[in-house]
Amino acid sequence: MTKRSRTFFIFAGTAVLFLTLASGSAAQERSDSGSFSYSITSSEEMPLSDGTSLMRAVQSGILTTDDPASPLGPSAGTCSGSTVESESLIVAGYCDFVDMDGDVWTIWYKADQEGGSWGFLEGTGKFNGIHGEGTFRGGEAWSDGRGINYWDGTYTLP
Repeated sequence: MTKRSRTFFIFAGTAVLFLTLASGSAAQERSDSGSFSYSITSSEEMPLSDGTSLMRAVQSGILTTDDPASPLGPSAGTCSGSTVESESLIVAGYCDFVDMDGDVWTIWYKADQEGGSWGFLEGTGKFNGIHGEGTFRGGEAWSDGRGINYWDGTYTLP
């Protein structure tokens, strides 16, 4: 191999290495599940003109994951939602979660009597660019406003 050939191979190998490092690893979809243990911290009820009522509630709690290696948990969360009880139950809202590193991820949610769906809105730090969705169902509930929701979903971190 000539000196010129070695120089070319060294240059080409270095270029491939830098391009690989610059592009980072490919995003991978993850499946996850867990629970959100919460307590209602504030609520208000407003009567509506059709005889039903709108209930607004704020819940705070801890989200845990079934997989201890998951980046989502544990996270402290606050959810704000609205519920209208009529012939059918209408529930919608959003939550923000803060992990142990101080990075934030946010979701929207909607539900009915059977359970609900949720999806990522955005995140900061390691959660910047997160996207995905999932489902949840209500679990145990206490009369003082504490409860547990169980969730699962898939998501991709860039």
